[in-house]
Amino acid sequence: MAQDEKVNNWARRVAAEVMGQLERANDVVVQGLFALAQDGKISSDVRRTAAYALGQLGKKEPHLALALLELASDKHSDVRDVAYDALKDVVGNLG
Repeated sequence: MAQDEKVNNWARRVAAEVMGQLERANDVVVQGLFALAQDGKISSDVRRTAAYALGQLGKKEPHLALALLELASDKHSDVRDVAYDALKDVVGNLG
């Protein structure tokens, strides 16, 4: 879905929101959300939603923190801000 150009932004945003609510997200979900968040070809609204969803997963994994750190330096401020907030949530859970 993240790579399928036929999928519209609304569907991507809703999918990201739903994935962020999963209690047991596996690496495929994390990779899919990260792919959405990084894809500069789609709207920043979708990318922001994906970054937010990454923080909502509650995963305690350093690679997720690194992914969000990368997004926290995005050129779009809305993506950057949400990624930073999500990063704070993930880092707070690392202890």
